[in-house]
Amino acid sequence: MNQLRSRVIGSYMRLLRTEKLVFNNDKATLAKVTQQARTQYRENKSVEDPVKIDEMVQHADAVSDFLLTSTIQAVKKTDTKFGTERLYEFVGDQPKKRVRQAKGPITIPEGCCGGGACGSTPGSSGCS
Repeated sequence: MNQLRSRVIGSYMRLLRTEKLVFNNDKATLAKVTQQARTQYRENKSVEDPVKIDEMVQHADAVSDFLLTSTIQAVKKTDTKFGTERLYEFVGDQPKKRVRQAKGPITIPEGCCGGGACGSTPGSSGCS
């Protein structure tokens, strides 16, 4: 039971950190989502079924992942223009960003346009 309790507390803290990271520049939204998370956890405080608790922890983790990967916060740049900014970095136990490795320069054979319009592929015998 102690392990289950630590998982619930961990998911709660992760969700709050994620919300703070994603909605940091929008104080009104941050207050609403934080209050909603607190209310949900308090309402389910008396649940004792380990299967149900596990489902709720998985749901909280899925919400946290969704917020990190699928939420874009628009930022007002001028009176008529909005832009987006990366407002988050991955937190603690969440997956780290993949770093792309350089594969080297692409070479196109002489006489080939490289667009594939002629039916050949770059790197083959060339355009006809």
